[in-house]
Amino acid sequence: MSRRHILTVTAIVASAACVPQPATEETESEVVTGAQIVVNELTAGNAGKIELYNAGIATADLSGWQVDDIANGGTAPKTLAAGTTLAPGAVLLVGYSGINTASADQVRVVDSAGVQQDAQSNFWAGSSTLGLCFGRQPDGGSWASGPIACTLGASNGCATSGACDDGDACTSGEAIQPGTCTCGGGSAIDCDDANPCTADGCDSAIGCAHPALPDGTSCGSDSICTAGVCVAAPPPPPPPPPPPPSDAELLALPRRDHVLLRGMIVTPAGPLDGEVLIEGDTITCVAASCALMQASADAAIVATRGIIFPGLIDTHNHILFDIFDETDWSPARLYTNHNQWTAEARYKAMVDAKQYLNGESSPVNFNCELDKYGELKALVAGTTAVQGSANPADKACYGSLARTIDQSPNGLAADHVQTATLFPSTSAADGVCSNIAADRTDAYVIHIAEGIDQTARNELAKLGSITTTPQCLYAPETTIVHGTALGDAELTTVAARGMSMVWSPRSNVFLYGQTANIPLALAKGINVALAPDWSIGGSQNLLDELRFADQLDNATWGDVITPRMLADMVTINAARALGLADKLGSIEVGKKADLMVIGGDPNAPYDALLAARPRDVRLVLVGGVALYGDAALAPLGPPAPGCEDLDICSTRKFACVAQANGTATNKLGQTFATIRDTLDGALRAYDALDLSPYDFAPLTPVVRCE
Repeated sequence: MSRRHILTVTAIVASAACVPQPATEETESEVVTGAQIVVNELTAGNAGKIELYNAGIATADLSGWQVDDIANGGTAPKTLAAGTTLAPGAVLLVGYSGINTASADQVRVVDSAGVQQDAQSNFWAGSSTLGLCFGRQPDGGSWASGPIACTLGASNGCATSGACDDGDACTSGEAIQPGTCTCGGGSAIDCDDANPCTADGCDSAIGCAHPALPDGTSCGSDSICTAGVCVAAPPPPPPPPPPPPSDAELLALPRRDHVLLRGMIVTPAGPLDGEVLIEGDTITCVAASCALMQASADAAIVATRGIIFPGLIDTHNHILFDIFDETDWSPARLYTNHNQWTAEARYKAMVDAKQYLNGESSPVNFNCELDKYGELKALVAGTTAVQGSANPADKACYGSLARTIDQSPNGLAADHVQTATLFPSTSAADGVCSNIAADRTDAYVIHIAEGIDQTARNELAKLGSITTTPQCLYAPETTIVHGTALGDAELTTVAARGMSMVWSPRSNVFLYGQTANIPLALAKGINVALAPDWSIGGSQNLLDELRFADQLDNATWGDVITPRMLADMVTINAARALGLADKLGSIEVGKKADLMVIGGDPNAPYDALLAARPRDVRLVLVGGVALYGDAALAPLGPPAPGCEDLDICSTRKFACVAQANGTATNKLGQTFATIRDTLDGALRAYDALDLSPYDFAPLTPVVRCE
């Protein structure tokens, strides 16, 4: 309420108490606490009367108040008797004959202090007003514009009654409300147009509105709204076709000696989306389609839905040691050459354990199991050939699983690979030179320059002088394993003589803290292969070694070795380093059908190879025979004696380890389960002998999952 009203009410209360009261501040939210006296109704003339009304909320003391016409003139005011009070909402009728009926006049009420509290001009002057009443409608409200029904001493009622219109188009049935004389009491109109496809509503200005619901809104069973009308819904579209399968699938199996692989083929010229046809152990077609080849008519068909690589080639591994890893031995510190760490007591004890199991001056011989276990570790990572330096040499049991490429049972016509894990004597070195000259040796794989000091570096020069014919081993047939100590001058010699190198970065970093200068070797045109060395500090398989090499290159040399270059290091470069590029290392007609299939992005096959783990290897064939892969492709493997189920890092795989021609002597009939359990039991039995203070059981797993 306004400050003026508060002061007016305060003045009334004060005059009633006859004691001056100060005005008080109020806020708009406060409630009126006093009386408010107004002229509510009158009639003029000698019998005139004035009706006072208390529009406030407190009883008013009207002692000494006056009703009057014009101020300071006209008829004398009439003073109310002492003790006169007026309750809220009540009326007081005062007789007063001073109101003119035909000339301008006023009606006023003045409090006991002489302050006018209300007044009304004589708007009725000039009319014949005798006997008429004029007043507010409703009580305390606005003055009616003309005469009202005379209700002196009672409620004035309203000027009109009955039906009315409150101006709200959303209501109907309004009427004048007694007491307030306002138009109200109407009820909301019904805007329901019985159309389920409109949003019924009402606007107070325009009334009912019925905007259409969005097309497609359900309006009943099998019905939808279209342009505001409920119509039958069209039949649902057929479900989309299922996505094409992403895993490898064996589409046909009429025979196993003809196999047709479909997928992204990594050829020497680059990736090709096409087919590889295998007849027996040989690739006979590499093309977008091999349909014109007679053998494709009855071939087993594999939709690989993946990437077909040449089988990976491990050019350097100590395969009989692959039952161990770095949990069995790690160097106590970094060393500078290979003659140092071999003196560690735990390393010597591990070598003793391996030699004991290998039948070297011991009552047991698990040589075949050791070799085949290492081959299977290679096979599950897509490796189809391993230079493993197994001893004794050329055992029949080496002729299973991955090719033991440096042994006569390698599945090839002959063994033309010689190896040396120790520096050769003059007679041994001369023998290699004689074999090279006689074309009996195509590759001589030798450990030299392993380390980072001058002792290791001098081994290249020593290799040149150890032979009776100087530098006869500086030949294209020689492949240097490690070469970590070789500098610019030595690498220049290696390049000039056409020698190859085998790079084993993880093992090098494990033992020496650094590795060979491969970017320099590549810049000089040296053929470089990549190999894990062994699972003791080296990688457990070639896929892991590829990732380590890529990470080292990125961190150390700024990514100068591309994914394709790394892929070449484990395929065609490796085959060249072993003198076998005419038989292995690439997918070409006439070469052996040693193949690996992996999943991954076929548009980035080399990146997919670097990302692959054994669980991602979908199929491995050695000489055209499926030996490992996804469980769905197991029927492609040899039917007798059958393949085994493997769990590789929670992925179901098959492995064909046992062969039909197995005997107690060659042990080719052993299953993987037999090999694994035999080796694990042998390690535990060896530990129980307490021949050293160290234990080496349990057996290192085929794959240590990440």
